[in-house]
Amino acid sequence: GMALADVVYETQEPAGIALSEDNRGTIKSKLDELSQVCKEHLMGQGFDEDSIVLEPYLHLRYEGTDCALMCSPDKVIDNQDNYIYTYGDFQKTFFERYRSEFGFVLENRSVIVDDIRVRGSGKTSLYEETSIPEASGPIYPEKTTTT
Repeated sequence: GMALADVVYETQEPAGIALSEDNRGTIKSKLDELSQVCKEHLMGQGFDEDSIVLEPYLHLRYEGTDCALMCSPDKVIDNQDNYIYTYGDFQKTFFERYRSEFGFVLENRSVIVDDIRVRGSGKTSLYEETSIPEASGPIYPEKTTTT
């Protein structure tokens, strides 16, 4: 039931900057800051650090367009230039999603970070594994009667 549901806390801030080499440090710092806010909030709810999962997102669009896509990072490092340190390659995800959505990508166009967002999930786990001792001999069904 509800006692098993994850607790989610999200925080987001506007950015309005280009997804570029010059801004990678700024984006990473903001992701770190928002991750810490989520983590502190969930720890305040009683979750320990090991049960908290943080998911970073960038709301990206091409410069001059109004269609932004919320993108999580691709963890596979194909292009180190687009990798925002420990988070992953957001630009690769954006290009793949844009091509999937619209059938093309825009060449020689800057990608803009409209918003930076982090979703934190406190994972609830009431399951505790118990060990059962190994049987010392053959097991026979218990004889029962009903009236």
